[in-house]
Amino acid sequence: MVQKPRALSKNGPSRRNLEDRILRAAARVFGRCGYSGATIQEVAREAKVTKPTVYNYFKNKPGLYSATLDWAHELTMSRQEAAAALPGSSHDKILAVLKEKVQF
Repeated sequence: MVQKPRALSKNGPSRRNLEDRILRAAARVFGRCGYSGATIQEVAREAKVTKPTVYNYFKNKPGLYSATLDWAHELTMSRQEAAAALPGSSHDKILAVLKEKVQF
């Protein structure tokens, strides 16, 4: 059976958008505080959601951390691939890829 894509909620962000918001917030918190200093409460505050909402998406802090690393890796790779696909010389493409790598 093929599942239909989930419709956007009229009352708030879609599930994927909310998950992305939590992951972005987690990346900022882990970056600022380190793993041991980061808390789920701080991630929730940064994402402007409740602590139970974070736990609805991620089982625990190690799971959130792992998902954050995966998310950051996928984002970095897609940006670098897009930069490499830009028109121009090989030199221009290498510079564009490196720029993306540094900006992340």
